[in-house]
Formats: sequence, C-alpha cells, structure tokens
Amino acid sequence: MNKGRPPSSPPPPVVVVYRKREKGKAYMSVFENTNVDSIINGRKRNSLLPDNFLIEAIGVGSCFIEDYKTSYDIKKIKEL
Repeated sequence: MNKGRPPSSPPPPVVVVYRKREKGKAYMSVFENTNVDSIINGRKRNSLLPDNFLIEAIGVGSCFIEDYKTSYDIKKIKEL
C-alpha cells in the first residue's frame, strides 16, 4: 500500500538552458518524465547533461520554453 499523495498524470516538463563553454552559444533542452534533481545531480552515473556543460537556467513547466527562447535568443530546442 502506497502512502502519501498519488502521482499526478505525467509530471511537467523540465526546461534547461545550458552552454558548452563559458562564452559560447546558449542551447535549450526539454526533458519529459524526469525531475529536476536527476538533472542537477552531478554524481549520477548516466547524467542527462555532461558535467562540463554550464547550466544557465532551469524551469519546471512548459511556460518557460517561450520565456527562455526570447531571453537567450534560442531558435530551436536541441535534443540530447
């Protein structure tokens, strides 16, 4: 028997803006069915983002996609 609140229908998407180098171009990725902790955790064996990428911003929800596209001048979403 599970305790606590039952999981909601699919979790909201996690939007990540990152750079490959400090002065490089900003990229954006959207992760479905994952939580923020699995992206931030650097000790995870198969991390979703490589350790050498610099994370600029993380947002939970689809409303951040358009906000980050205009803020960081991103044309398309990159798949990892």
